[in-house]
Amino acid sequence: MQPPADWTSVVKIACGNDHALALQQDHAVSAWAFSAFGSAWGQTNLPAGLSNVVAIASGTRHGLALRADGTVLSWGKSVELTHAGEYALAVANAFGSVTSRTATLTVRPLPTGPGSLDIAFDPTAAGTMPGLEGESLPPFVGALASQADGKLLIRGRWDRINGVVRRGLARLNADGTLDPSFQFSCSNDLTVVSLVRQPHGRILTAGTVSDFGRDAGSYLLNPDGTVDSRFQTWVHADQGLPQVAAMLLRSDGQILIGGWFSSVNQIPANAVARLQGEILPVLRALGQSAQGFRVELTGRPEAVSWFEASTNLAHWAVAGCVTNSATGNCEFTDPAASENSWRFFRARPTAH
Repeated sequence: MQPPADWTSVVKIACGNDHALALQQDHAVSAWAFSAFGSAWGQTNLPAGLSNVVAIASGTRHGLALRADGTVLSWGKSVELTHAGEYALAVANAFGSVTSRTATLTVRPLPTGPGSLDIAFDPTAAGTMPGLEGESLPPFVGALASQADGKLLIRGRWDRINGVVRRGLARLNADGTLDPSFQFSCSNDLTVVSLVRQPHGRILTAGTVSDFGRDAGSYLLNPDGTVDSRFQTWVHADQGLPQVAAMLLRSDGQILIGGWFSSVNQIPANAVARLQGEILPVLRALGQSAQGFRVELTGRPEAVSWFEASTNLAHWAVAGCVTNSATGNCEFTDPAASENSWRFFRARPTAH
């Protein structure tokens, strides 16, 4: 580990496990580290108020600085919140002679009360990573959605998370760090404003753009963040920036949107509209009849679906084609079901 070549007038050095501190003649403090810890120990990440320093000390991954007025600054990872209390500190030389006045270091207790910060959730991984970053504006998170597996969807405006380009929408692990398997990233001029989780892990999201004359849109995403290109919704505003500011998923699968717009997909619609959603078909066994085994399909009204049957879940054969009623229901009877001890059914929409 080599210090920067342009450093001069260093009067004292203190070393930790992966870093070193340097006290200079002008009473300023500098730091350097192995690259794995550079973002945490770089010169720009030293604590504010680190001036008029007369002595320095370093632990495994923390630093101490004694200022001329007798106050002590401490930073880093080795000072644990579980060590709450007040400590009397003094700086000594290599021979054990005290070279400073005694100062008091206060470590605050670990926050545990209602509404206190849960430090186990930290996108910066205890300061070892930068977390959310914005290039032209500070990062902004406007909505959250929790998944059953403990992961968290966040939407808003930023450019990178822990150095990885992720814009508009991202998924975090339960500890707050980035989940790299979620791949959605929008353009620089789009801010994701609305976020709704659908059943089966799919995600509805929408936003606004930052330049006039552009249309904003809604997206349907797969669980890994990739865009489902079949879902197409674009809103336009005659005046101002188009924006979908709110989304509501109804129990029947349709989607309500609200915001700043005058048309949806070039059809006039002012500020609020309802979209056709994704209605996943549901199969329900009705039981055996004289004609065969009866199955009910509930899905999109008047949709046409193929019924397929299998005896082993590996090989499927078309058993029939049905059309849903105006209410979205239909029944299918399989006369061959009684000839097999096991019979499995599935339905899939026709290509058109």
